[in-house]
Amino acid sequence: MTQQKKTDVTEQHIYDAKNVAGKDVHNHYYQRDLTVAEQQALFYRTTGISCSLPEKIELEKLMTDYNFTAKELMITRQAKLLVFDESSRELRLKYSSVTKYFMYVLFAMVAFLIAWSGSEIMTIYKIHLFPDNLIVIASLVGYGGLVYLFGRYGIWPFHPIQRLKSALQIGRAHV
Repeated sequence: MTQQKKTDVTEQHIYDAKNVAGKDVHNHYYQRDLTVAEQQALFYRTTGISCSLPEKIELEKLMTDYNFTAKELMITRQAKLLVFDESSRELRLKYSSVTKYFMYVLFAMVAFLIAWSGSEIMTIYKIHLFPDNLIVIASLVGYGGLVYLFGRYGIWPFHPIQRLKSALQIGRAHV
């Protein structure tokens, strides 16, 4: 039995060098150990979350054990609803239910205001023909973009809060 030179990525074993065919060549993948900096960079590239090592461990636990997506965790972190407490070295939720419902009411009011103002402008200026109402259509599209951004950064971060709350309570109970 002969053995070829070992590389850092693969190792090739050749059994019975006279007949090198079929199942005689076995390639095995050996993953080298990543440094902490490389692990952090890999975590950032795959999730978009830049954080400390203890926080990364907690976030990975939420993703693997409780099926949270990286997007859910990233958006709640961006909204400062999910924060890492350095003193206790654990994740904490910082939000109030009043803020959540205030965001829903504010979202509904803004959407209603935009729809109402568009219809009023069209009625007052009698803009009902196609070339004239391009300004109104463009402004409504712009306002629609604002509503999307408001929903994305004001309302969407609150969706995984209840699941996060129960997952963090279960995680603390096991410690």
